[in-house]
Amino acid sequence: MVALHYINRGTEVTMVRYQEFGDALLDHKPDIVFTHWPIDTHPDHRAASLLTYDAWLRGGKKFPLYFYEVELGQQTQDFWPTHYVDITDVQSAKIRRLRQRTHG
Repeated sequence: MVALHYINRGTEVTMVRYQEFGDALLDHKPDIVFTHWPIDTHPDHRAASLLTYDAWLRGGKKFPLYFYEVELGQQTQDFWPTHYVDITDVQSAKIRRLRQRTHG
């Protein structure tokens, strides 16, 4: 796991961040990437989407890029999903990781 230590509500979309984030993502040679839908009420979600999209373009679109929603209709706006991923097998691990991140 890689953490870039961006500050909550302070994620920047700058040339430096495009380079930093893109390098970190592309170094992992992902098979697939999920990122926030760019039309979102939270500024960090919008920034994450743009940083990821730029890395995908810069990396030559070598992996599928999918967008996801957060808090149906509350944060993510105007998103109409066409694909669904069953996370049942990894849901408990995801919750554990999120708790570690917010409590430790």
